[in-house]
Amino acid sequence: MAKLGFRPLAASGTLLTAVGCLPPARVPVGGAYFGDLFFGCSCSGPGSGCTGGNPPASA
Repeated sequence: MAKLGFRPLAASGTLLTAVGCLPPARVPVGGAYFGDLFFGCSCSGPGSGCTGGNPPASA
């Protein structure tokens, strides 16, 4: 973490979260979980984990 810093991790986490928000926005009425929601959930989960919840380095 000290070698790269927090900015690349936060930027990639924000990008993953944004990509994960796109598939659930287009779910059809008769949609299936795996085909329509699973990709979005699998992207936004790690993305939000990378964006927040990291303790400060001095802790």
